[in-house]
Amino acid sequence: MTTILSIPRRLVALGLLARLALPAASLSAQAPLTLTLGGAARMAAQGNAAPIAAKERVSQADARVRQRLADFLPNFSVGVSDVERTFNSASMGISFRDATSGKFLFDPNGQVLGPVRAWDLRGTLNQKIYDFGSFARLRAARASVTAATADVSVAAQQAAATAAAAYVRASRADAQLGARIADSTLATELLGIARDQLTAGVGIALDVTRAQAQLATARAQLIAARNERNRARLELNRALGIPAAQSVLLSDSLATLTTSAPLPSEQSAIDQALRGRAELRAADDATRAAEGFARENAAGIAFDDPHRIYRDPHAKPELICALTPFEALCGFLPIAAARTSVAEVDVDAAASLLGGDSVEQFVRALYSSPELALRIVSLCRELDTPQARLVDDLAHRYPGDPSVAIALVMHHVVLEPGEALFLDAGNLHAYLRGVGVEVMGASDNVVRCGLTAKHVDVAELLRIVRFDSIDDPVVRPVETSPGSWWYPTAGTPFTLWRHDVADGSTGHVVATGRDLMVVTDGGVAPLATGTCIFLDDGESVDLCGPCTAFRVTAD
Repeated sequence: MTTILSIPRRLVALGLLARLALPAASLSAQAPLTLTLGGAARMAAQGNAAPIAAKERVSQADARVRQRLADFLPNFSVGVSDVERTFNSASMGISFRDATSGKFLFDPNGQVLGPVRAWDLRGTLNQKIYDFGSFARLRAARASVTAATADVSVAAQQAAATAAAAYVRASRADAQLGARIADSTLATELLGIARDQLTAGVGIALDVTRAQAQLATARAQLIAARNERNRARLELNRALGIPAAQSVLLSDSLATLTTSAPLPSEQSAIDQALRGRAELRAADDATRAAEGFARENAAGIAFDDPHRIYRDPHAKPELICALTPFEALCGFLPIAAARTSVAEVDVDAAASLLGGDSVEQFVRALYSSPELALRIVSLCRELDTPQARLVDDLAHRYPGDPSVAIALVMHHVVLEPGEALFLDAGNLHAYLRGVGVEVMGASDNVVRCGLTAKHVDVAELLRIVRFDSIDDPVVRPVETSPGSWWYPTAGTPFTLWRHDVADGSTGHVVATGRDLMVVTDGGVAPLATGTCIFLDDGESVDLCGPCTAFRVTAD
């Protein structure tokens, strides 16, 4: 497997580094700040003004939710007043006779009494039974919290990508400045040699003039390089959210970043890093899972019922890393490739069912029309294309299953050991062959539509599946340090790392939270093949080579 990583991939991947790399360092005007490329991305994601402002908007949105919740509380008011009152004795319903003489104490026809000074204390309690407007305002406030929370992740990712690009430019500027300093030093030495030769009578004045011109050019280039270096450093500090006077040491040299591939523009790198808005997908997945869980609870479906789909209110993104050659179906092809694949088998189906910008109509037709699915499977037996052979193979293993034909419009991926597949919730997939390490979100929710003997719920699958195409579902690891590999994913509650320790070496791993580690190859007892351990934040473990271990950190 090729492990050399080009700059374009680094820049794109680093747009997703909002939760990785170094802890935030305390800035000091005196002490230089040493940063790796990943550390710069992490610092920008945490300390740049844009993510901080986005977090403040989340706090404001939370306050508005609390304010709207207060609309549903009872309203109690109390009033006290000092008053003087008069009474008519006839209105009291009492005769007021003297017990001894029987005479009236007051006029029996009524007598005005008072004025009498008194305190008037009154309380009022109001409670709304149902207010459509209040509920609407509450829903709107909660929606603003979701949107503001999504903006935090977007701002962090954008800040990380911008900082990564600025880091590369600053590293290049440093290297360019060093080259210009060397050129200026050489030009100065050549001028001295030319003058010495002229003085000794073995040189000519023209050589001195040429050397002077070369020195002038070198000094002008040096000034330009120094200005460019200063500008690049200011841009880097601005991207990191630190003072302009703060000195930063770039620990990743330009040599480790150099590639023969063309370097994409900053905007291109940012656009690719933000493609798909993973945080919004994750929020939508969580909402769908919660709705499904509530719906099945209301229907009274037991948790151990094999027909139960939603056993908890959580989404379940997945990441599987191959330990052997690993074969899978994962996600839908771009629409142009899907049309070509189907047209090779059935031109009519491709023309009539793949005329839009997604494969949705084609997939729905396969499930609603078994005859169409069987026709496509039958035609595949007569062809010798990779997709057709795959459909024929699956048809023999799962006869009569309409989902077999869907393989025509899905990515057929064969992973090399060390490569991975990322599947967020709503991604249609099937693991066909091979052994791998799988990491999943903390959920037991599974919607099956075929290629299984277990319960199949096509209706629910068609309701939640994402028909968006995927350009490339493969996740290729990034080597963050010798022997340590990071698998970049976005919008997941976990991060996967791989640690390769050479024979005769020891790898020291420090947990960054509640980490789970499994040794998949080699090692020395008690950390040998098959061993799985938990590490608390700050705990460390030594891996004795040769061995390979995978570590999962919670985000």
